[in-house]
Amino acid sequence: MSLQITARNVDLSEDLKEYVEKKIGKLNKFIDGTPDVHVILRAEKFRQIAEVTLLINGVTIHGQTQTNDIFTSLDKVADKVQRQVVEDKRRVVAIKSRKSQEKKGVLEETASTEVDEENPSSEVIRGRTYSRKPMAPEEALMQIKALGDDFFLFINSQTDEVNLFQRRKNGRYWLIEPESE
Repeated sequence: MSLQITARNVDLSEDLKEYVEKKIGKLNKFIDGTPDVHVILRAEKFRQIAEVTLLINGVTIHGQTQTNDIFTSLDKVADKVQRQVVEDKRRVVAIKSRKSQEKKGVLEETASTEVDEENPSSEVIRGRTYSRKPMAPEEALMQIKALGDDFFLFINSQTDEVNLFQRRKNGRYWLIEPESE
């Protein structure tokens, strides 16, 4: 954490500086990474104002409070910023969770296999269905990489033929096309 303290019309004593470092240092347990923190302490007439600005992974969090005492202002602004950090972290986790659930649902939907119920001893099982929408080989390559499958069947939009992408053991992809007549 890089901490910068600015004092305007306030005597920045060693005690005050330590108090700021202690209060803002408590935010470290809620923050991933190394944030840039700027604390501004200022006095205007009878008001003691404390401002804290955090820059965490491109996100700016700002809090400001004013009371009659600079230490009370620091307490309140630290609590305010802490609540914002926790809420932002929850929001990011919720978004990631929702995206992973959506991705998981899509993968389960495409990877579902159905056993032939009429003849359970049959060696042939019904696998997944593939899109009949023609696509370019580049688009099909992106699909196989996204799905993580070993093969991907598609209709080539350039030739209107059924093609197959296969993932090789060395990690490269092999395009299998029918013989042209």
